[in-house]
Amino acid sequence: MSIRRSGLDLMVLPRGLLSDAKGHLRIDGTWDDYTVVQTIARAIGWFERETGVSINAATYTWKPTVDEFIDGMARVPVSPVNSWTAAIGATDATSSYAIESDTLHGVQIENLVGAWASGLTVIIPSGYTSVAAIDPGIVDAVFRYTAHLYEHREILVAGSEAQTPGWMDNVIATWWKPRL
Repeated sequence: MSIRRSGLDLMVLPRGLLSDAKGHLRIDGTWDDYTVVQTIARAIGWFERETGVSINAATYTWKPTVDEFIDGMARVPVSPVNSWTAAIGATDATSSYAIESDTLHGVQIENLVGAWASGLTVIIPSGYTSVAAIDPGIVDAVFRYTAHLYEHREILVAGSEAQTPGWMDNVIATWWKPRL
């Protein structure tokens, strides 16, 4: 599989979430805004790594291999799929494919349906372009982890309370995506 991410700005959403995060953290004033924005960015990155769900808006260019297609389907390696286009070489092939949703234990998984073709390229804008569009459950998980990181912003020691709390796995469990 070949996938490339472009158009990524890691600070748009953290800046947009700053005011609400400060309310969650009970911070008055602006003296620590830079630290809070950086901490939100780290929490979003953690959520993306742990769940496989894109929060930061970006465009993914996916070139699936023949091995990824099983019975005329390939699992889309990006979530959520906001829109998509397909091309074979320079020819638009979007109408020759479909993206269908499947579920596994309640988790939505997207599949590209159609025949593999040499030179197939799929362009997928993913993530959220505005704070208002982010699911409240994602915001909750990001704010909880932001609070943890902010509270324990010193050196983390294995086995200490500063480690990521085990209950965070339960908070993000509904967003987990099976790995490819």
